[in-house]
Amino acid sequence: MMLRTAFLFVLFVVTASFSPADGDLTYKTNLVGKNISETVFGGFTAEEFPGEHIVLVVAYGCGHCFDATIELGKLKKENLAQIHILGTGTEAEKKDFRKETSSDYPTTDYNFETMKEKLKAVDPGFPPPPFALWIKDNVIKAVFVKMPSPEVFKKMQKEG
Repeated sequence: MMLRTAFLFVLFVVTASFSPADGDLTYKTNLVGKNISETVFGGFTAEEFPGEHIVLVVAYGCGHCFDATIELGKLKKENLAQIHILGTGTEAEKKDFRKETSSDYPTTDYNFETMKEKLKAVDPGFPPPPFALWIKDNVIKAVFVKMPSPEVFKKMQKEG
């Protein structure tokens, strides 16, 4: 009986880890609700973001960043949001990144150490890349640490 209970507990934990709740997708930060131009990111992005946009912050040589870019491509395919890449790395890594992710999204390069320093000053626990900013009409709606599926993103759009 004890072995069966332990097995069921492990099965529950493993199953729960593969189906995150919406809250597990986002990072809670005081940047949410602010105009992007008034945040640390305003210094790294030069354009306005009217409508629905996702700004994905990546390191070009990072495998997790490749996966996040491919996952967000599903939102673009369903016309749920425009995707922009804010990336760091060498030109060779950037070229490989674009090839491997089949992405032709607008891209802006940033200096990792500079961004890290500015982010840590505002929010010491801010996650490393990949993370994504959901922006609606220039306002940060959420910071994704796990990229939402189209279904989850549609639900979030309706709620917020």
